[in-house]
Formats: sequence, C-alpha cells, structure tokens
Amino acid sequence: MGSAASKAVTGSLVQGSSTALAGRAAWGAAAVSIVLWAMAFPAIRISVTDLDPMTLTGLRLMVASIALAVSAPLFRLTVPRMRDLPLIVLSGLLGMAGYQLLLNLGEQSVTAATAALLIAASPAYSVLLAALVLKEPLARRRCLGIGVAVVGSILIAVGGGGRVELRSGTVVLLGAALAYGSYHVAHKPLLSRYSAPAVACYATWSATIVTIPLLARAPAAVAQAGTSAISAAIFLGIGPSAIAFVCWAYAIHRLGVSAATTSLYLTPALALPLSALWIGDMPRPVELIGGALAISGVGIANRRRRTGDEPASKRSNA
Repeated sequence: MGSAASKAVTGSLVQGSSTALAGRAAWGAAAVSIVLWAMAFPAIRISVTDLDPMTLTGLRLMVASIALAVSAPLFRLTVPRMRDLPLIVLSGLLGMAGYQLLLNLGEQSVTAATAALLIAASPAYSVLLAALVLKEPLARRRCLGIGVAVVGSILIAVGGGGRVELRSGTVVLLGAALAYGSYHVAHKPLLSRYSAPAVACYATWSATIVTIPLLARAPAAVAQAGTSAISAAIFLGIGPSAIAFVCWAYAIHRLGVSAATTSLYLTPALALPLSALWIGDMPRPVELIGGALAISGVGIANRRRRTGDEPASKRSNA
C-alpha cells in the first residue's frame, strides 16, 4: 500500500512537472514569435524602399518556404487530408499572403511604429471571430474590450497630420489587422489534427504557391535593390515568417486562441522602441493614445476573472 501510494504521488509530481514545463515552453514559443514580429515592422519599412510590396511578399514567402522545407525532416510531417486542404489554403491566404501583402502596402506610406499600433487590435478581432466560428465564450467584458480596441484603431487611422482624415495606408493596415486576426481562428481547427510545425508549413507553402505570380519582377527588383533591403527581406522570410509562425502555431495549440493572443499586446510595445532605434520611426501623440486604447481593449477582452468567467471545457482547445 505504501509503495503504491508513493508511486501515485511520484506520478502526480512528474505529470505536474511535465504540464508546467509544457506551459513554459508554450509561452516561450509565443515570446519568440512576438519579438520576431516586432522586428518585422522596421524590417518591412527598410525593404519597401527598394522592393515593391508584391515582390517583397513573394520573396518573403519563398524564403520562408525554403527554410521550412529544409527543416521539414525534423517535423515528421504527414500528408494532409483532402478535406483539410481548403482550410489550409485559407490559413495561408489570410495569415501569410494576405496579411503580409497588405502590411507591405500599408508601410509604403505609414511609419513602422504606426503600423505596429494598428495591428495591435488584431487580437480583439481574433476573440470576436473565435466566438463566432469556434464558439468560444464571448462575455460582455470581451465585447467591451473589442469596442475599446476598435475605437483605438479608428483614432490611429484618422489622427495623422494634425487633422481628421482617413489615410489610404491606414485603411490597408486595418485590412491587414483583420486578416491577421482571422488567421489565428482559421488555423485553430487544423491544430487538432496536425502538429504545430506542420500547420505552419502547409499554410506557408500554400501561400507561396498562390503568390508565385508576384515574383515575376523579382530578378530585376533584386538586381536594383540595395543590400539593406535584400538583407531585410531575407530576415523577414526566415525570422518573422518561418520561425515565428511555427512557434506561434505551437503556442496557439497549447494555450488556445484567447489565451495566446493576450500576449500579442506586447508586439507594438516592442516594435515602437525597435522602430525608433533602428530606422527613426516615431508615432504621433494621438496615435500613441489610439495605440494605448487598442492595447487596453485587447487586455480587457482577454483578461479572465479569478473565479473564471469561462467554462473549463472552453478555456483551452489544446
């Protein structure tokens, strides 16, 4: 009896330790993604000075696909089922092709710092879509948070230049934020059937195939581009695309959409000083206010009460 009890206690401790380790690994993976995505904003600003947005999108995805293909043997990928192909393609179109193209287009006329603040509202869209599509709980507090985040985004969008105007670049970036938020929800069901690296690989490869036509001008564009623009494009493909999306897929799988996207509010907080130090991009005061509202709204939408306002079965889809 004593031996059996001892084994039971030991088993519980090992299981608890394993669970805690998995949780730390998931948050660590999310942190890697956040840092790389924060670095992406100034890197894009550098690239679009010499490379047009469509060429940059195609190059970034091609580099990411090659990097993932080289690493694929480590992931032990399985062949995706035919019934999952539409969702895989949709994830690639939203999170890779669509988001990156819109972000590149927006940063032609909007600073990296402002772009980071606008994208900060994307987790609020994720929470809303997760409620509509994945049936995750949407309490009144979350509705309030989404509303605050949207107001902050609108303030950023119309607050430039000392007058109220809706700039084309900010409209494009709002579209990028919506695409980004939709991606988190679109690829969540796939994570119940495939590993996190597999989902990232399939989505990236499908997006690359779709955007091959964007590479038509790549040889001439690369020949004329400066070293800094090309280096930034390569970094975007390897870091924020290949590495970050694999890490993020793992984090989403372990933590769930609502929990993981809570950490995304740190992305603009890191992107602002990085953009200022790297390329000298500084947001206007009104944009900072809007960004603060967007981040606060995301925090309100994702914060859980101590007593738990979500059913236990809904808190994680891992």
